[in-house]
Amino acid sequence: MSKDLENAEKAFNDNPTDSTYNDYITKVLEHFQNSPKGTDQSGILIKAAKASEQMKKLDQEIIFLNNIIKNYPNLEDNHNRIYRMIGLLHGTNRHSTADVMAVCYMSAYPEDPRNEELKTRVPKAGTPQEYMME
Repeated sequence: MSKDLENAEKAFNDNPTDSTYNDYITKVLEHFQNSPKGTDQSGILIKAAKASEQMKKLDQEIIFLNNIIKNYPNLEDNHNRIYRMIGLLHGTNRHSTADVMAVCYMSAYPEDPRNEELKTRVPKAGTPQEYMME
């Protein structure tokens, strides 16, 4: 991690304002552009997602969560990130996308007790295929 990114992260953590958040996210994006392909960026993405959550930057948090899940599908705790993303998508009025993700989530994690709450929010379909056919 570059010194500029470290400094921006520290400044944000010490004083979380829109200004320090924007500077931090700018440094995160610059870091990604300057990093070699294939470098593990999961830790930086997780921190950026948490900073976005802290600042209530829902669209940014969705983007970071999506990149974590897509690029690091085997990370521990991804099921919680997916669940969070479903809620964020509903919160930003992207209900169709959230519903598709919720149906797939329930199929992938059938034992998750949170599925009962998800079932109340999605159209009545038993499988992802049935949902897509509605």
